Amino acid sequence: MSLADPVSPRRLLESMMSHGVVLVATSNRHPDDLYKNGIQRESFIPCINLLKSRLHVLNLDSPTDYRKIPRPPSGAYHFPLDKSAASHANGWFKFLGDFENDPPHTATHRIWGRDVVVPRASGKAAMFEFAELCGRPTSAADYLELMRWYEAFIITEIPGMTHTSRDLARRFITFIDAVYESRAKLVLTTAVPLSELFVSRTEVDNALREGQKDGHPEGGEHHDVDDAMRHLMDDLGLNMQALKNSSIFTGDEERFAFARALSRLNEMASREWIERGLGLEKDGGKKDMESWQRVRSRWREDML
Repeated sequence: MSLADPVSPRRLLESMMSHGVVLVATSNRHPDDLYKNGIQRESFIPCINLLKSRLHVLNLDSPTDYRKIPRPPSGAYHFPLDKSAASHANGWFKFLGDFENDPPHTATHRIWGRDVVVPRASGKAAMFEFAELCGRPTSAADYLELMRWYEAFIITEIPGMTHTSRDLARRFITFIDAVYESRAKLVLTTAVPLSELFVSRTEVDNALREGQKDGHPEGGEHHDVDDAMRHLMDDLGLNMQALKNSSIFTGDEERFAFARALSRLNEMASREWIERGLGLEKDGGKKDMESWQRVRSRWREDML
């Protein structure tokens, strides 16, 4: 549901509740933070009040960071840029593509009157260099259209991004969100560890110094913080006050978006994510593949 018209969700919820519909909803934010800083947010406040008065709000935050539980070796689907990175990327492209029936080729898709070029495509897999994917003006519509055509993406030559390259970072985050929501598969080669993908080590060190200068020691407590934000702080070695006092991000929305992107990248690096839908016998074979395809099909229908 779009929040372009903040009144519509309230009317929908009121109608559902008046008909006795049982509603179970999940969100990565507390109701008080929904549509935060949104245009005409005051029109959405009645909807928030309705949610809080008619529903039980349960905090499902867990003290366990399941992303960091050791997994069986799986060849991680994120590779640092070294001499073997290109070999890894090409190997995954061959595995996820269909070289025998659809040799690698350039593909062009028409999106809203513009041509979006896929430098290398094979079967349901697409391969880009980062500059080809995010180094030119692109929109969420471009990425969503790519999700409808492809089920796996290999992105190479991803640089570390700093405050001077926020436009690239925002485009990449939009792409990550599209991949995640469509349940596609993602393989990356990066110049820096994932935890430093959107923030350089120098920026983190400066933020720590700023926090200490303001009287907030390194490693302070950060209770009542959403899960994505806690992951970001843990990955960067920051406490909440240092994060808020730093100049790394321009505001809460940007902090949240970057934190969510890191969390999603970690989840998509799991063996379970990459293997789901491949029809492996240990996961249920054909039944697993059909289930994954149904999820993908429903997503495509929602995007029409």
